[in-house]
Amino acid sequence: MSIIPVLLLNITALLLSHKNKKDSAVNLLTLLMGGLCVIYLSALVNLLFWGTVLVYCALAGYGIYVACRMGFKNLPGALRSGMTVSLALFDLSYVVFALLYLLKKPLVYYWDELRIWAPSAKYVFYYNKLYSIGTNALTCDQNYPAGNALLTYFTQFFAGEFQDYFILLAYAVLLCAVFAAAAALVQKKTGSKPVAVGTFLLLLILPFTFIYHSAAVNYSQISHAYATTMVDYNIAVVFLAVIVLYLYSQGQLAYLLPMAFLVTVKKNGIFFSLIALCILACFAVFAPRQTRKKLPVLLRNAVCAAAVLAVCYGGWQWHVNRFTVPVVGNSYGLSYDHTDPAEPEQTVGEEPDPRFIPVSEATPLAIVIPRLRSARYQQILAEIGYNYKTNRETVFGRDVFLILGLAVLGVLSVIFSKKEDKLPLFLIVLGMTVGCYLYGLVIGYQMQFYHDLMVEYPRYMVNYYAAWVMLQIVLFMVFPSKKLALKTAFITVTVLFTVKNSVLWNPAMTVFDKGQNTYAAEQQLRAEFSQVKSQLSFGDRVCLVSPYQDTQLWYSFRYELLPYLCGCDTLGTDIDFSVGFCTPKQYNSEKPNMYFADKETYRQIMTEYFDYIYIYQPEEEFVASYADLFSDGIAEGGLYQVTQGDVPMRRVQ
Repeated sequence: MSIIPVLLLNITALLLSHKNKKDSAVNLLTLLMGGLCVIYLSALVNLLFWGTVLVYCALAGYGIYVACRMGFKNLPGALRSGMTVSLALFDLSYVVFALLYLLKKPLVYYWDELRIWAPSAKYVFYYNKLYSIGTNALTCDQNYPAGNALLTYFTQFFAGEFQDYFILLAYAVLLCAVFAAAAALVQKKTGSKPVAVGTFLLLLILPFTFIYHSAAVNYSQISHAYATTMVDYNIAVVFLAVIVLYLYSQGQLAYLLPMAFLVTVKKNGIFFSLIALCILACFAVFAPRQTRKKLPVLLRNAVCAAAVLAVCYGGWQWHVNRFTVPVVGNSYGLSYDHTDPAEPEQTVGEEPDPRFIPVSEATPLAIVIPRLRSARYQQILAEIGYNYKTNRETVFGRDVFLILGLAVLGVLSVIFSKKEDKLPLFLIVLGMTVGCYLYGLVIGYQMQFYHDLMVEYPRYMVNYYAAWVMLQIVLFMVFPSKKLALKTAFITVTVLFTVKNSVLWNPAMTVFDKGQNTYAAEQQLRAEFSQVKSQLSFGDRVCLVSPYQDTQLWYSFRYELLPYLCGCDTLGTDIDFSVGFCTPKQYNSEKPNMYFADKETYRQIMTEYFDYIYIYQPEEEFVASYADLFSDGIAEGGLYQVTQGDVPMRRVQ
């Protein structure tokens, strides 16, 4: 059933090309972005299901309308005539990805996947509403908008049961659609199908050359930007979509659709939206055009862009404030501090722990004014500078060489371009180089508020590097239009170098390897839960009891039990239901001291908020505190139903 959305997009794009004379791949990307924007806006007002139905009805209705107009006998010929090389590339690449996922069925298992991206998509799939609505908020809504979940929801709308690879397959639709539209742009500007195909293939292998994690951090096979449900690379892809649609249909407003979606992918998408606007301004201001019409068009585009960003970015803030279940105080004397344990006291003359340098007085002006930067901010910037010189972000070399190579490629685009294009291209390469430095400052500013000394520098920076790489490739292919030999040589050398030096299909470095220990452990965990899930009904609330130290295991449990509401901030309380109401009392110890509620309080909370309790390797203190409330004294653990009896937790056989 997952093929239905792709078929509808294909047919509608083919029929639309008869009217607007655009490449059908460009039409497909426009339809995809437009549909996602409608779905996003409907989700903000809690009408996700009906908004999606409206999009599919519009796609099907347009096809039926055109078929009736031209006659059903003429429909096959019209579809064949609208097929282009770019759309064929989209279809072929999507089929390859779909077959790969159907055969391998990869699982999600990395920390942020289990904590944010996968559960949000799974929740939206089953509940037909955003994860910020209802009794089970799954993530930090302010920082993680719903773009990835809605993309999965749209492309898997007709599926029955949720599968992990649905998310990756949804991302494949996005990647292939944008890269196919880029190929259409290259073909339009150069008139060369081989160069267009080469550009598509080059863009398609790029996600497998960007590294998400440094070698010092062992995240098993989650290494490449693709084959993970995290959305950092998607930001770069949607950024490219904005540029492609603008250059293909200059003067029209179709590029506003991907720009609107860009701010829904992740909160820092607004930064890339602003970069995209600056790039488009370079073309709009300096491109040869009638002087009388230039200013009105610029004003119109600026007003429309500002309105789109305000609606989409501000709409998310409005949605969070309007629909997120408010946190209410509890009357049990229990609380959960979402920050790290209390920092250790500092003795006189002792150097402070850099993880706890206060940043409360930090202001955004510190991004551009060095004297306002906190000591922690300075330390993070020093770490970024070290990584900039030593980190190997892609197969093309260290970051400093990657940036230098992109600058050189940009200069070549300027040299071999037409006279009227030289100034905007030069300003773009200059702006992207300066923007890379500014983006590092912004990332450093954000990270000073978290206990992270840029350990995951690659993942924080990969979206900017990827956006720059893809942008520069497209500009190099499009503007030096008479240097086809140079472009062909560039594509050939780059592809050969990439394949030789990368590990595109090395199973030890991708999510597709089922022999890795992490993957095997996740499979075993899900097998254990299959019997538990068979005892539950949709919407049942389950309290999980698991080892306090193993937070990733906890996230795996919570994600796997969906669509059953599991161990979250149930009914808007601020009680921590994940670790048996434990409160760390000792800083940075292997086994923090715990506080457990008395039996009557625990009984009251369980019967009020939960239908079941699942016991998995409980702490000794938990057993000692609450064993009398369980029918078997927690002898073996397992699934227990919450009742109103004297012994409320009854084991489910």
